[in-house]
Parts: sequence; structure tokens; C-alpha cells
Amino acid sequence: MPTSFDEDERPDQMWQREGQVSEDFTDPNEIFYRRCPPFYIHDSGVDEAAVKEHNLSVLRSKYAEPDHARWESRHDCHDREPLVYPEYSVIEFPESAIPPEKSPPDFLGAPVHRFRPAHVPFADNYAHSEVHILRGDKHVEKERDLTGEGKRARRFLQVKLAEAARVRLQPWEGSPLHPGTFA
Repeated sequence: MPTSFDEDERPDQMWQREGQVSEDFTDPNEIFYRRCPPFYIHDSGVDEAAVKEHNLSVLRSKYAEPDHARWESRHDCHDREPLVYPEYSVIEFPESAIPPEKSPPDFLGAPVHRFRPAHVPFADNYAHSEVHILRGDKHVEKERDLTGEGKRARRFLQVKLAEAARVRLQPWEGSPLHPGTFA
């Protein structure tokens, strides 16, 4: 079960210090981390449902440890306290797994969809980033704005990321929170 925590338990490295967005994604070997319910992990690999989210939320290894992916940000919680999910796995994939684009068949005349990582830091989670879908050069902010070729492009992205994803941490592995240490 996810659990609440005191902010002083949040790993110090997660806090935003410099306040700068880092759009430097020049290292194709940079790793992205994501928390993942263990039921999305199979002998055959990571289920596509683990990377289905629009504006896929990930953490950059340049600024985070794998376990940080288990900690929610206050930004995501709206009217409740953030939670930590030590019983979840953490999956990872390299930046190079993000395909550059998905082109529709020429006869459709539909726009090309591109895929890009974007650093979207939060005050309590500096490493937070997202994998964006762009129609042409414009970010598709809402999932409902994907139609036809856009939905096929999103599916293409999910397949590629799921194929590249690997389990980095098993449930409870690497977590400073252990069963029985919290109420």
C-alpha cells in the first residue's frame, strides 16, 4: 500500500535548488526512471500499460536516483498529501528509446508526430520530466487532442518504450522505507 510521509523524509536530492529547466538532452544514454505497479512486469518484459500515460511522467537519471520515482510530488496531489510507493517496481529506459517521429503514410496527408523529452521540474522533484508528443512542432498538451494518426503515433511510442524498458528496482529494493517502519 502506498503510504504518506513527512517532507523531511523526502530524499534531499529531489528538492529543486537552482530553479532552472535543463533542456540539455544530448546524451542518448541518459536513463529515465518511472514507478510501475508490479503487475505490469512479466517474464516477457514490461507491459505497454506501464508507459501509456499521455505526457509520460519520468525522472532523469542526471538528477535522480531510481528510488526517487516512487515519491509523488505535491504538484500531482492537488488536495491530498503526497504518497510514496515502496512496493512498486521502478522501470528504466534510455533516452535513445524515444523514437524521433512517426510519419503517416504519404497518401493520408496527415502531419508527422514527433516525440521529445522535456524537463518539467517541480519544487519537490527537480528531476521530473515528461515524454511529449508533438504534432509537427507543437506539443499536444491534452490526450483528447490526439485523433487518427496521433493515436497511432502514441501507440507506436508506447510499444517502443515498453520494448526498451527494463526493471531497475524490484518492489522495496533500494527504498529507505521498509515494511513495518511506518504506521
